[in-house]
Amino acid sequence: YFLTQILGTAKAKELYMLSPVLSGKEAERLGLVTLAVEPGQALDEALSLPDAATRQGVMEKLENMLRDDAVIVQPYWRSLFRHTRPNVVGAEMHPDFAIPLYRLGFAD
Repeated sequence: YFLTQILGTAKAKELYMLSPVLSGKEAERLGLVTLAVEPGQALDEALSLPDAATRQGVMEKLENMLRDDAVIVQPYWRSLFRHTRPNVVGAEMHPDFAIPLYRLGFAD
């Protein structure tokens, strides 16, 4: 949805269909990223500044870029608990939440 708004329908379809690997500079040219830098370049720049106030400004810019534009992978934790009576066997939780009825039974 957003890709067609950023790039237009034709270019978005091209990216969907061909799935090309884009360089950072190409992604910047297309408007998919805000700023393309060499790995660690911006952080190295901030760490090389001796003045704390100047360094703080560069770090603030980096933090804003990460907060606003970075992809955040948020893990989705779901509970894998199943409550059964103590004498029921074969009712362990499976990741797809399926209940294998052929495994259920009662223990003595």
